[in-house]
Amino acid sequence: MHLSAIFFTFGLALALESQHNYTSLASDFFWTNITATAELEYHDCGGGFQCARLQLPLDWNATANSSTYSEVFKMAIIRAPAQVSITDPRYGGQIIMNFGGPGAPATEYAGAFAQPLQTMFDAAYSYGSESYVSDHPDARYFDVIFFDPRGVPNSTPWHSCFQDPVQFELVAEQTAALQLQWPPEVNVSYPHAYGVSVPETFLHRNTDFDLLWQTNIAVSRGCVWPDPKGSIIAKYSSTAMVARDLVELAERHGQWRERQAAVLVADHATQHRLRWQHGEEPLQVSMISYGTTLGATLAAMQPHRVRRFHLDGVMDADQYYAGTLTGDEIDADAAVEKFFEYCALAGPDSCAMWAGNTSAHTRKRLENIYDDLRHNGPIPVPGTSLSDPDIVTLSDVKRQVLRLLYSPLVSFPATAEVLSPLTYRNGSAFAAAKQAASATDWASLPVSFDPDDPATAPSAQIVFAGNMIQAGDTAARLTQSEFVKERWVPLRKTSKWTGDQWASAYTPIFTWPIIFGWRYGDKHAIASNVTAHPILFASNLYDGVTSLRSAQKMQAAFPGSGLLVTTGEGHTSRAEPSLCNARAIRRYFQSGALPDESKQCLVNARPFLGDEGPSTEKLGDLTREDQALYEAIVGQLH
Repeated sequence: MHLSAIFFTFGLALALESQHNYTSLASDFFWTNITATAELEYHDCGGGFQCARLQLPLDWNATANSSTYSEVFKMAIIRAPAQVSITDPRYGGQIIMNFGGPGAPATEYAGAFAQPLQTMFDAAYSYGSESYVSDHPDARYFDVIFFDPRGVPNSTPWHSCFQDPVQFELVAEQTAALQLQWPPEVNVSYPHAYGVSVPETFLHRNTDFDLLWQTNIAVSRGCVWPDPKGSIIAKYSSTAMVARDLVELAERHGQWRERQAAVLVADHATQHRLRWQHGEEPLQVSMISYGTTLGATLAAMQPHRVRRFHLDGVMDADQYYAGTLTGDEIDADAAVEKFFEYCALAGPDSCAMWAGNTSAHTRKRLENIYDDLRHNGPIPVPGTSLSDPDIVTLSDVKRQVLRLLYSPLVSFPATAEVLSPLTYRNGSAFAAAKQAASATDWASLPVSFDPDDPATAPSAQIVFAGNMIQAGDTAARLTQSEFVKERWVPLRKTSKWTGDQWASAYTPIFTWPIIFGWRYGDKHAIASNVTAHPILFASNLYDGVTSLRSAQKMQAAFPGSGLLVTTGEGHTSRAEPSLCNARAIRRYFQSGALPDESKQCLVNARPFLGDEGPSTEKLGDLTREDQALYEAIVGQLH
């Protein structure tokens, strides 16, 4: 189902007025055009946005005699200005976004998400207002802040362990193509397996496992600065460092707000209200996935600064810092089962993988595809005038199945379409989708990488940055055999359908040579019973990436916090539209109110089935406020 079809399904009129219309940054804007400063200085950068580069210490713990004492990190920031002036009593301050990863570049998402996010947080058309901004004194309107954390373009220096862009792309594509296949080793009998008269058995190693493991070692060992090829930021990108950066961002925002007030108004009462609260500036954040660990760490470190913390798709922070991994994925198979269930309900006209009226029929069809690829090998796809020759492997199919956990309104139908022909060993549709998703524009590659110039950073760099951050945050280091026993086996027990994929994704962590000196979570509980205001945690009922159990555990670590549960599937509670969920988030940012935990929010649409799916909330006639809010949440679907 195309996302625009959701609007058609519910019959909504979507032309809503907004005071600002955010588009995209100016085509001639480059981050290097802005001089980084120790105080916030915003510059117009197109699309209705303002941009800044905030200069911060590379190492927050450096002393005067340290070799890094004078080294700096330059944080890239995009501000979507509030719909009211900062001098207006309805100005609610800034809300800082983080989209997870680790390593997600929030500045790249501003153009797509600033408008819907701001509409969701703001009192848009509230209190019966005919216009976006209400006259009601309790209405609040926010700046939305997008920043790139350490190691991630467009902040500098960005993390790079390569000199040659072509070699980087080759390694990135090679490692992305590899998925672990169980078992890591297998005893093979010559006579049984190959029909030759050699009465011996031998130990056949999983070469993909060896290749993936050794490639990670090769990449990581060249990253240790001050080796000339090393990455200086790789030693100073811990979650704790980023949390400290956000504290400084809050302080600099307070300073900027005070100076703006002095310029904009002469009224002393207004200037006093907007004064910089030195050392006490509060924080407001909305963070998802890994961002919930960043947010929880920040709340544990600085509980007095918590004003509004919305943490959605919640990771188990203790497991993250310990590197034990499995608790977040316990609902992965339940989420995949929803694919089978809704496909069976939808019928053959709506779900290409339909094989009968029960989940078992669709599940068996996928199992047969797996078995065919195991026994008969990859599916060859001849080249045509429209596409290059290719093969479809079991690894390819497993990667596609992993996508079911994220954005089901999009991923469920798309996965069904490309998997269905594989039943007949026809891989054309799958190969076309695979090539479209992974095509590298070789002509656009820079001549060389410059970690101080974001324009030279490749898109695949965020994966390497994420590995660096997660690896440095944990002290767990394993041999290949230890990894099998202590990580791969538990992940396979946790999830039949995605255990191998998660194990593949986690292999870089345990060979990484750098353990951050300041991690906080290794020595302190990620918990607090004295936050200045309750945190709002949020989770889907069937989130296969970060489980509801993880959200419940983190809620218990912050007594008095709230938990917003939505009866959806997919990663984060906003993976499917839920007006109930969006109302609760807005209410929290507007007034601080927590949801009634005796009730769970229903979604408004299910994959394949739309609003006719099971346990959906029918929208009916919407007020203008709810109509704008619903448009905002659908605008965030990804």
